[in-house]
Amino acid sequence: MIIVAKKMAELASALQPHENRDAFGRSAFNRCYYATYLIVREMLAGFNPGWKKTPHKKIPDILEEAILNRIKNELKKQERKGTLKVGRASNIRKSAMFLVSELGALLKIAYSVRCVADYEPEKAVLFETGNVLKLEGHSVSEATKWADRASEHTKNLIKLWRDLGLG
Repeated sequence: MIIVAKKMAELASALQPHENRDAFGRSAFNRCYYATYLIVREMLAGFNPGWKKTPHKKIPDILEEAILNRIKNELKKQERKGTLKVGRASNIRKSAMFLVSELGALLKIAYSVRCVADYEPEKAVLFETGNVLKLEGHSVSEATKWADRASEHTKNLIKLWRDLGLG
């Protein structure tokens, strides 16, 4: 999807304002969001198949509540059993909190920009010098990196989840 987003941004930059330039720009941001969302959805489905159909806006809540709580509970359980030392558990907990926080914040930003792109046509895509497309203060260049960031965070979260024996 990122390749589609980049092509849409390229097309938007080449068009004049009266040639639907804004629509192509919006589509670029939309595709960036969906590329990111699908990565996270795949991870969630791996943790719990029921989460695959979670409404987009609720995904950060699942990350910050259900997933993080499950990890914290498992860490406490392993500490009590003595299979995990307190210091190691603390490091894993901090890592999980960081990953969930970063992924949740990324999704909130991406979702917010996508909603503006899809539902608020009165907020125009800005075309700045050097063919920089911006929407809600976010450049399309930044948006094309959302999926890579999501991929890195989900990969690390999946590893942590599996290392704890949760899946």
